Amino acid sequence: MKLTADKIFINAKAYTLEAEGVIKEAIVIKDGKFVFVGTTEEALERYEAKEVIDLEGKTVLPVSYTHLRAHETRRHL
Repeated sequence: MKLTADKIFINAKAYTLEAEGVIKEAIVIKDGKFVFVGTTEEALERYEAKEVIDLEGKTVLPVSYTHLRAHETRRHL
């Protein structure tokens, strides 16, 4: 039985902060949180979602929470 998720992004070039040069293919989101990052094959074997988005090799870069908070704070000044 597969786990449910909100969205599955597949066929990506997703850079992680694990180690320099680590690239993953798939990201699974549930309740607004990352629940899986790995290969497209693993993501589709383990999870099902109403929305599966094929990124067709596009790049995904990590954004830190502190970076987002800094922009939010500046907006309210």
